[in-house]
Amino acid sequence: MRRVLVMALVFGTLGCIPDRGAIPTIPIPPPEAMMFAIDDAAGTATLSFDLDVTYADDLVYLFNLTRGDLGPQGVVDAAGDFVSPPFAGQREDQIDLLFREIHENGDDAFASLCLLLRDPPDGIMSIRDECPK
Repeated sequence: MRRVLVMALVFGTLGCIPDRGAIPTIPIPPPEAMMFAIDDAAGTATLSFDLDVTYADDLVYLFNLTRGDLGPQGVVDAAGDFVSPPFAGQREDQIDLLFREIHENGDDAFASLCLLLRDPPDGIMSIRDECPK
């Protein structure tokens, strides 16, 4: 419920909920493509990933659901690469990633994925690193 309220607040604040019916979605990037770098001393983390160029120019929003913080936002570059600015977080925090694709006709498409902020033992994020439902 908290996740829904945070997302509704952000969408309402950003004015990005289209009033043209259902919100279209885009494919969610797999967790295996993502990596957190955690700085325990600073209490921050960064997110990075390399994706297919079809994600180029998508906006990425980070929400720390555990802390209730709206983190930085960024744009996936033309190669499909993304590195976030540092954001506040501790290990095992629930981090919600919202991908927003803006179409030329003004419509938006969204996808989200919630991951636990952690260093996987094998260095690869997986479905086991997704937030509990």
